[in-house]
Amino acid sequence: MLKYATEDMLHQPQRATIYPHLIPMVTAGAHGAFLSGAGPTVLAICSGATGADIFTQAREERQEMKVAEAMRSAVNALPAKADQWKDGKFYICSPCMQGAHVVAADPPLSDTMATFGTLDGML
Repeated sequence: MLKYATEDMLHQPQRATIYPHLIPMVTAGAHGAFLSGAGPTVLAICSGATGADIFTQAREERQEMKVAEAMRSAVNALPAKADQWKDGKFYICSPCMQGAHVVAADPPLSDTMATFGTLDGML
């Protein structure tokens, strides 16, 4: 059902006219895939071949590399006028309980703790 939940009828069809890689990538075999924000990033959600918990699956059972390669092949099959999209990067990430967070930054973001304020004063 995730495939249908990630289908977008408002902005993805319009974006597909300027991002020719969009439709081939979202149909490359993930459980669900969609344009991230205004683009050109495409996010694909995958799991293992058995549909079981990805944390307990062997590497061979997982599908993200197959989906990434199918996405890369779809982009590489585009006509020459779409060559600008053919050198894109693929990042495979796993979910975690902490959520999105900065692991490292180069150059470092700061060497001291940042402080933030509100209209009522400093936090």
